[in-house]
Amino acid sequence: MKQNYDRFGKSRDEIVDYLNSQKEGSGWSELGTSFYRDKGIISLTETKDNLLMWSHYGDQHAGMVIEFDITHDFFTSTFVTPDDYYEGKIGRVLYRKERLNKLDNYLMEPYFHKSDEWAYEKEHRLLLSIYKANENWIPKNCKDKFINNGYLKGENLSELNSTFYKVDKFEFSNICEDPSYMAMYKLPSEAIKSVTFGCRASSEFIETVKSKLKSNNMLHVDLFNSSIDKLNYRLNFEVEKI
Repeated sequence: MKQNYDRFGKSRDEIVDYLNSQKEGSGWSELGTSFYRDKGIISLTETKDNLLMWSHYGDQHAGMVIEFDITHDFFTSTFVTPDDYYEGKIGRVLYRKERLNKLDNYLMEPYFHKSDEWAYEKEHRLLLSIYKANENWIPKNCKDKFINNGYLKGENLSELNSTFYKVDKFEFSNICEDPSYMAMYKLPSEAIKSVTFGCRASSEFIETVKSKLKSNNMLHVDLFNSSIDKLNYRLNFEVEKI
């Protein structure tokens, strides 16, 4: 695999050899360097009924869960890079007690390892190049910071909504190192299978989502409401009509 950076080598094998030649643990201090920084992760989970996931990522049950068809090209081939085993296709996260401290064949393998404390997430990841994003956004309240750091010029920002600007052009690729920068990928509507509303979702929120689905001709999407089970620590789901 040809790399865009040669600080540690010009090929996958050279970089792996470099990292593995370091004393145990020392090579890993270099993770997050240039050849890792241009990657982004879309994180997914297997199920919609985990109470912790709803609490942590579903706005404490006031949000929604979107079900995707992971056999769709978006998740299997659209962003695949021929010489990169991991990029552009769904991969299951491996949960373990020990930190990954040795690279085998794949430089991107560290993206798919987490502490077993997180095993309840049942996470799958889609690893993508940030520079293949369809659009780039920044929060409006971060505009001055991006301009002052030389990442972009004010005239290269377009109005998007009340919260974000769209970046039409940025000056330096390391803009992606700023955590408030957002790389956005357009997901085909046919890759969305269902939407499940949290048990605390407001009627206004639900109606807004329904309206969006109708206006975008997405009547194929199944809708579900969730409710708290009265006897067990679990959620119940019932069909909601558009």
